[in-house]
Amino acid sequence: MRAYALVLSYGRNGGSPRGAAPAVQVRDAASPGFPLLVQPPPDWAEGLPLDVMLCIFHRLGHVQIMMGADKVCQAWRHAAREEPELYRRIDMRGHGDLAYRGLADLDKMAAMAVRRSRGQCRAFLGECAGNKDGFLLHLAHQAPLLKSLTLISCNVISRRGFMDAIKMFPLLEELQISDCWKVSRFRVLEVVSQACPSLKHLRYHHPYWDDYTESEFFDMEAMEIAKMHELRSLQLFHNQLTNEGLSAILDGCPHLESLDVRGCYCVDLHDEAMRAKCARIKRKKLFTPNPEDECEEFEPASPISNKWHPRKYPKPWTCLDRDDYADYYDPCYGLDNLDEIGLEVHDRMLCKRARRYLIMGWTGIM
Repeated sequence: MRAYALVLSYGRNGGSPRGAAPAVQVRDAASPGFPLLVQPPPDWAEGLPLDVMLCIFHRLGHVQIMMGADKVCQAWRHAAREEPELYRRIDMRGHGDLAYRGLADLDKMAAMAVRRSRGQCRAFLGECAGNKDGFLLHLAHQAPLLKSLTLISCNVISRRGFMDAIKMFPLLEELQISDCWKVSRFRVLEVVSQACPSLKHLRYHHPYWDDYTESEFFDMEAMEIAKMHELRSLQLFHNQLTNEGLSAILDGCPHLESLDVRGCYCVDLHDEAMRAKCARIKRKKLFTPNPEDECEEFEPASPISNKWHPRKYPKPWTCLDRDDYADYYDPCYGLDNLDEIGLEVHDRMLCKRARRYLIMGWTGIM
């Protein structure tokens, strides 16, 4: 029978680096110079309780989870992929620059996050993510209990694709469509009013001021909004509805508590009848002649999309004051092509190094 010796290795200097546990080596007693088996030190991340790991993940965004956290170790990967509770509220906002620079496929990540929710997703907030008609149908099949849907700068989604998908969300209570060029078209709100009878919060932002579209078209949209009788809050931006359309909304939405129609320059608030109707609204933001005040803030904070996550999310960039824009300034803007290419290469190298640091540092190898 062969004999083996158990050896604890502390490194060259005999000390345990950074407090890490010593490596365990099994040596052949007859040939002590040749180790047969080397066992790495136990990974501190592997031993974390599940509730602690979930607490860590809740402090990250879903993009950070899928780009780094689920690659740390086997335990973290299992928790990130097998815990649907993490994906009850999927927030893919604030990472559009990653898609523009080719550093991440946000559409693929959005579909992956929806699959991981296993039917428990209640809110999806996408900015340049889920930007395909097929994703909306995928979301409808995978999240039948969805109550909140936010689409920002999803310019690939077509009007027909959105209209087909929205019919599959009968429980929807909150809807935001912002800067979606193809979705902001005729009959969209008509389908929404019919398919989502429980809708309580609506944010509908046209991507630009259209001088070629008559106000009658926007008043027709207002007539469809007036059929959403359960609305509690409404925000319209870059909308050319007139007093007739706004009056129809106020008459048809008796529960309306918050109204924001800044940027709706065709509304005449000098009309005494209109001012009297607006008087019952608790929180209102009406037309302002100063364009600098047209920041897309919204009151009150959404009670639906924030309900499914334990932490508060920062405001999107469209809600920031002008003094805060510097924190979100894109350094690529104004650079020539050579500078942009060099910066993109640097971003890829930095992303790869950061990922390697996460994998090595968190597992105690470094």
